Amino acid sequence: MFTKEAGVDSNPKIFFQWQNPVLRDSIYPFRKEKLRDFLRVYHEIDLWQKAKGNGQPDSTLQDKMNSLAQALRNEHERLESELRQAIEVKGQTDKWFAAITGTDEKSLRFKHTYYLDRQIDMLTDRHAEMQSRQTALLKRVDWYAEEDTRRNIWIERARELDEPIAKLAGELEAARNLRNLFKQQEQLPKLDAGGGVSVQDAVRWEVLSYQKELGNLDHTELIRRVLERFDQQPERFEKWLLYMVVHFSGMRYRSAHASWADPKFLLELLDREFARIEIQSMDEASVTEACQQAVHELEEEREDLTNPEKIRAIDQLIAKLSFWNPRRALLEYHVAREIGEIQALPDEDKIFVGRLEKLRKSHPTSAGEIPDWVWQEITKYTPLRLRTMDKDWENISPERWKYENRRWREILDTWEHKDITGWRMHHRETLELIVTRAVCNEIAEHIQHLRGLIPGAGLTSKPKWYLNWREKTKDLQEDDPRRAYLVQAPEEKDFVSGASILWLDWVDREPNAWQIAQPLPGFNLLPRGVRMPREKTANTTEWSYHQVSNRFIRNRRKPTLHELRQKGRSEKEIEAIREDLRINGGFVKQYLRWTHEATVVSVEEMIDGKVVLTFETGQIGLVVRRLSDLVGNPNVFVGYIPKSDQEPDNLDELIDRAKLLPD
Repeated sequence: MFTKEAGVDSNPKIFFQWQNPVLRDSIYPFRKEKLRDFLRVYHEIDLWQKAKGNGQPDSTLQDKMNSLAQALRNEHERLESELRQAIEVKGQTDKWFAAITGTDEKSLRFKHTYYLDRQIDMLTDRHAEMQSRQTALLKRVDWYAEEDTRRNIWIERARELDEPIAKLAGELEAARNLRNLFKQQEQLPKLDAGGGVSVQDAVRWEVLSYQKELGNLDHTELIRRVLERFDQQPERFEKWLLYMVVHFSGMRYRSAHASWADPKFLLELLDREFARIEIQSMDEASVTEACQQAVHELEEEREDLTNPEKIRAIDQLIAKLSFWNPRRALLEYHVAREIGEIQALPDEDKIFVGRLEKLRKSHPTSAGEIPDWVWQEITKYTPLRLRTMDKDWENISPERWKYENRRWREILDTWEHKDITGWRMHHRETLELIVTRAVCNEIAEHIQHLRGLIPGAGLTSKPKWYLNWREKTKDLQEDDPRRAYLVQAPEEKDFVSGASILWLDWVDREPNAWQIAQPLPGFNLLPRGVRMPREKTANTTEWSYHQVSNRFIRNRRKPTLHELRQKGRSEKEIEAIREDLRINGGFVKQYLRWTHEATVVSVEEMIDGKVVLTFETGQIGLVVRRLSDLVGNPNVFVGYIPKSDQEPDNLDELIDRAKLLPD
C-alpha cells in the first residue's frame, strides 16, 4: 500500500500538506474559494481607495465608466433573457415553483429565491443521504471473500440507487443554476436613470471581472498571486497573516484535538516493542552474554559519574542484570538507552520520519514487518502523510479490530491518546503546520503563537488572559502601543492587528468548561438593566437571571396556548408550538457562553462602508465584518496584547517562498 506504485508520492518538493493534491482535497474543502476571497477583498479595497479620491473618479475610471454603460446594458438584457427562459423551464417541471405568485416583481423574486434556497438544501441532504446508503451497501461487499457469490447481492442493491442518485444530482444542478442566475443579476451593477454608471457600481464591475479572472486560475496560480500580493506591500501585512492565509485558508472546521500525535513517543513505544520481541526470541546463552555486555558498559559509565543519585540508579540496574530477571532487566536497559537517544533528538519532523522508515525496514517482528494497516495509521498522524497518494488516508482499517492484532492496537491507542491536545505545545515551539483541522479558538491560538505569545486554551480562558496582561501593563500611558487591553462594546480604534474579537450569547445547551462565560471583574455580562441576584420566578414569560457557581443562567416560562391565541397566532402555528411544548416542556433554560473568536487583520473601507477584516472560522480564512455590527455591541469584546519583541525563530522558514512555491 505504501510503495510508490501503491500510493506514495516520491516528490521531494512537497513541504506542506496543501501542496499534496490528495491531502488538499480532504483537508481543505474551501481552499480555492478562500484564496480567491483574500485576493478579491484587497483588490476591492485598493480599487475603492483609488476611485473615491477626493469624491470624484479619476480620468481612467471615468473613461471606463462610460464604456461600461453599454456593456452593462447588454449584460442586463442577456441575464434577463436567460433568467426568463430558466424560470419557464423550471415551472414546466416543478408545479410548486410554477404556482408561486407575487404582488410585484420584487415580491415574486424574493419568493422564487426563497423557494430555491430551501429546495437546494433539501436536495443536497437527500442526495448526500442516498450516496451514504449506497456507500454503506458497498461496504458490505467486503464482508465476503472475492469468490463468494453473496457479494453480488450487495453490488446489485447498490447499483439500484445509481438512477435515483443521478436524478437527484440533475435536479440539484438545475436548481443551483437557476439560483445562480438570480445571484448574478443581483450582483450586476445597476444603471442610473440616465443610463450611466455610478462610481460604486463601476468598482463593483471591476471587482466582478477580477473575480471571474480568479475563477479560471488553478491552485498554484492562486498561491502565486497571493504571494505577489504580499510582496507588493510587505509593510502592509503582518507575517502571521501570510502564514495563516497560505497554510490555513479553506481548512475544514473541526477540533484539532487528536489530529496529531507525538512521533517521539511513537518511536519510544516501537523501540520497546521491537526490543521485547527480540529479547524474548533469544536463547539463555545469548541473554546471559547480552547482560554481561550491558553490565560492562554500565560499569564504564559509572566511573565517570559524580552524582550520587545517578550512581545509585546504575548500581540498581547492574544488580538487576546480574541477579534479577535477566530478560526484563535487559529490556529495561535497552529501553532506557533508546529513550535517552530519542529524547535528545532535535524537534525536526524529517528526523522522526527517517527513523520511523528505518524501523519499518530493519525490525522484522514475529509477524513480519510493521503491517501496512499500522503504517497507514501512523501516516495519518505524522508528517509521513505529506507523501501519501491514498485518498483513504484517514480511514481506519478493519484489520485494526482483529483479535490477532490486539498488540498493535494497544500500541497505537497508547500513542494516539497520550495527549490529544499535544498539537498546542508542538506548534508553539516549532510553528510547524501539523493540524489537519481547527475550530475558532484554535485558529486564534495559532495566530498568537506566530506573534510570539502563549494564550490560554479554549474560549473561557481568553478574557482572563487579556485581563492579566492589562494588569501587567496598566502603568503605561493609554495611547502606548505596548499596553494590553480588554474592552466591551468596542470602538473602532480597538480593532488593531492581532487583537481578538470575542462574542457572547445565550444558548439552550449547557456549555463545557472551555466555553462557559464566567464573571469578569469590572464587566457586566448580563443585558443592560438586569441586576444580580434576582429572585427566580417560574410563572412569567420574562427572563429571570441568576448565577449558579461561576456561570450565568436565565429561565422563563413559555407562553400558554391561550396567550398565543390572544397574541394573534394562527392555529397552524399553535399546533407546531403545542408539539414543542409536549416534547420539550413549558420552560426554557439558557446558559451564557463565549460562542466565537476571531483575530483582527485590519480596519478597511470598502464600497459599502468600513469593515473589520478578520481571520477566523466558518470557512476558514479572511472574513469581512461590517464595523457597524461590532462597534458599541455589548455582546462583543476585544482583547489585545502587543506581539513579542522577539519574532519566533522558525517563522521565516515556514513562509519561505522557495518552499511555498518550489520550482
